[in-house]
Amino acid sequence: MIDEFIESERKKYEKVFSFPGYGAMGHGRPIAQYLIERSKPTTIADLGCGRGGSFEPYLNAGYKIIPVDHCDVMTDENRNKKGVLPFWKANLWNDDLPVVDYAICTDVMEHIPEARVTKTVSNIARSVKTGCLWSICHVKDVWGDRIGDRLHMTIQPLSWWENELRKFWKIKVLQVKGATSIIWTE
Repeated sequence: MIDEFIESERKKYEKVFSFPGYGAMGHGRPIAQYLIERSKPTTIADLGCGRGGSFEPYLNAGYKIIPVDHCDVMTDENRNKKGVLPFWKANLWNDDLPVVDYAICTDVMEHIPEARVTKTVSNIARSVKTGCLWSICHVKDVWGDRIGDRLHMTIQPLSWWENELRKFWKIKVLQVKGATSIIWTE
């Protein structure tokens, strides 16, 4: 049985990804050093990978990547890079996720409906065994207006996100830059 809400969310993102500029910047790219300095090259999951724009620094450091998202919009260039494993289609709160030691989840959690945040974090905690690098935005998105729909569905301050993540992990806030917080969990 298809969950109508999950399907409507998937279609919303397919629509916004039809704009070439949406998701062009991999939010995990400029913060890669935070995961790289805490781990050795292994297979990681990019949870909410979008176009795959975050892959390069991790691949260059010797990691393999399992791209995970609820809609497959990866560019062929990123999909075909050495070290990129087959795409794993999954809704982050509803579906099984790959079991890995490390993951990145960047510019994703603010897109999760607030009522499903705890379930999403719990599901990720079951999947990620050692550590996860998060980038979470705390303000309204600018792309939703272009498609007539809201993308950032959970706009909360850092303290709220700390409480959510702390339910499952030890957390360390690594950086707060503008409206975005970078967090490490283990």
